[in-house]
Amino acid sequence: MLHKIARLLAVSSVLTIACAQSDAGITSAVKSRFAADSTVKAYQINVDTADRVVTLRGTVDSGAAKEQAVMVARNTSGVREVVDHIDVSTTAATTGVATTDTAGDNLKNAADTSGSAIGNAADRSGTAIGNAADKSGNAIGNAADKSGDSIGHAADKTGNAIGHAADKTGAVVSDAAITTDVKAKFLADSHISGLKINVDTNNGVVTLSGTVPSRAEVDRAMTVARDSAGVKSVVNSLRIGK
Repeated sequence: MLHKIARLLAVSSVLTIACAQSDAGITSAVKSRFAADSTVKAYQINVDTADRVVTLRGTVDSGAAKEQAVMVARNTSGVREVVDHIDVSTTAATTGVATTDTAGDNLKNAADTSGSAIGNAADRSGTAIGNAADKSGNAIGNAADKSGDSIGHAADKTGNAIGHAADKTGAVVSDAAITTDVKAKFLADSHISGLKINVDTNNGVVTLSGTVPSRAEVDRAMTVARDSAGVKSVVNSLRIGK
């Protein structure tokens, strides 16, 4: 009897190890280790496994995150080789809006500085700007003769207008930012298997691929992706299965 139990346990262990080291098992293990790692952001990296060779794709925030992802994948049980196709973002790609906001602030500061220079020049010279102000649409007119502060105030308004224009320009979201946003929403949604869905974005068109357990999850993923900022359309390449 003891011999039979020992044989059953041995067979069970072999089957468990074999399952863990299958391509699907390796992919799940690598994704789980990414999700648990404080340096690697799992939603930024796609993991594919073929014949125990793990291929990593995506865009991460830093070289440290790229190196950590490769090391974590390489140290996962059953992995024979790791192919690194990870790109490092030239900026801290979180939402893509922070960089544009900074550009807007710079434009505001530059416009404010220009406004101060105009005000100081008007204070010193007391020159009648009149027609030049009317042509520029600033409606400074004869008031500039009375007070250079009027010009500075108008320039501040111009600076704010430039800032608002820069903020509107920031509404154009990059493909990398769209991919990051959609992945983050998938991982945060309890009705979506975020780790099972690959997200690719090209010119605002999001393509979803992978295997999910139900049609409801496909519909949910499509809705979440479609409602994300900057998305023009969503291409459904998801399959239903286990």
